[in-house]
Amino acid sequence: FVTGGALPLGLIRKADTTALQLCDRQLASSDILVLARALAGMSKLERLDLSSNVVAHASKAAAAATPAVPDLSGLEELTHALARLRVEHLDFTGNLLGSRGGVMLGAATGTFAELRSLRLAFCDVGPHGAVAVASSLHSLKQLVFLDLSHCSVMDRGAMAVAEALEKAHPLESLSLFANSIGNDGGTAIMQALRSNFQLLALSIGDNQVPAVHLRVIERIISFNNQYRSLKHRNDKFEGFGHNLMAESLKTWARGDMFIAQRLLHRLQHPRDALEEEVAKLLLSEDRQSVNLDPKSTAVHLPDPHSLTELPPLGDLLSDSETQLAAQAGDVVSANGSEGDPPPA
Repeated sequence: FVTGGALPLGLIRKADTTALQLCDRQLASSDILVLARALAGMSKLERLDLSSNVVAHASKAAAAATPAVPDLSGLEELTHALARLRVEHLDFTGNLLGSRGGVMLGAATGTFAELRSLRLAFCDVGPHGAVAVASSLHSLKQLVFLDLSHCSVMDRGAMAVAEALEKAHPLESLSLFANSIGNDGGTAIMQALRSNFQLLALSIGDNQVPAVHLRVIERIISFNNQYRSLKHRNDKFEGFGHNLMAESLKTWARGDMFIAQRLLHRLQHPRDALEEEVAKLLLSEDRQSVNLDPKSTAVHLPDPHSLTELPPLGDLLSDSETQLAAQAGDVVSANGSEGDPPPA
């Protein structure tokens, strides 16, 4: 290798190597070009860590002196090599890819069919790079973790990611921390999550998202976690798990309009046999309302895309939750934190 540090040549030459840890070696574009060619013989590779290098520049000095002038020859060759492998985890954290590098890598990720986690924190891919990544998400059916923190994605990038989330992408953990996201991007994320029940952890702190949006997002993420936990607890009771789950859901949603509305939306689109049976027990015949007990008034679902039809914020949030505004920097699931995937 021309500019980088020592490399584990023994691992690179072994066809059964499953992981390459190449972080913080000052690997530059020419080094990545050589690495890409070596990957051809590594059919078992699942994890590649290239964090804290300069893969999109000729050298570390060049990255510091002219960050806006990338050398993408190595990155381009690497994307071609990765498309022929079954890599599940990619880490580019701390590489200054810039907009052009972000667009190149983002567009290419759509060909990494087995990808489960992608880390691009501190890569400064910008709005265009985020749009490219978001456009590839529909092809990444296995991706559950995406880190775009400190990437300057701004509202445009956040809106592109939101569009992917709205299409029921299986993503479970997303970091958009410190990205200059404002009202438009925050609104798009909030709206997208109304129909998303997969996301379990969202880091969106250090942006300019309005506190009211953050509080609603907090409740959505909390619902997703609690619903999944409740479902897993009852799914193991074959034959009567749906009855147990239905009763638990009634207790949970009774007196809480936000949970009741979100539950209705979920049961209107059941994803397996358990939810189908629960929906039969809780939904009305026309499937437009949910009955939480025989004496209650059915809860009808408002248009999920209309902010003007939201119930008053006081109906959505408990007293303790309204206090989150003062500290609504980060919105994550229970046990989650910035950049970390949710617990298995």
